[in-house]
Amino acid sequence: GNGTALVALAGALAESDPVTAYGYALRAGATGADGAQSVLDRLEVAIATPEVLTMQASALSAASALPSPHDFVPLAEARAKAMAHLRGSNTVRSYARAYYWSLLGKAANDAAAASLADEIEARMRYRGDAAAEAWKSVADQARADALAHWLTADYPARLNGQ
Repeated sequence: GNGTALVALAGALAESDPVTAYGYALRAGATGADGAQSVLDRLEVAIATPEVLTMQASALSAASALPSPHDFVPLAEARAKAMAHLRGSNTVRSYARAYYWSLLGKAANDAAAASLADEIEARMRYRGDAAAEAWKSVADQARADALAHWLTADYPARLNGQ
């Protein structure tokens, strides 16, 4: 659980065992350890995107669940959650979860959240056909979950009341 030690382990294993190193780096990012984000970025070059998405989902399922779809999450908080998951800072890096949170903001015409969603889509599009194919099902699920949250929590009415 020591983030600094996890970053050191990830760095030491980066060349010989990038998959194991990525697991350590994901855990390090969740602790907010300095250097975790750069290790994650470097390792993602060496690991196929479908495997990255799978590892992120596994790490995330152990760390946190989505909120109840009845819970309204203010847009500033949703945007912050999207950014944290995209960077892997003080939470598990998860492109799926970052996309989910950014879609809630995008639906409310939040320009920053829309930009984050676009950035994630671009990352997946430019990583090749295998990445795009793996991302399609992940993105479809994030869209469905975000839409369900949007409707169940009645975001339009709540946003008009803010």
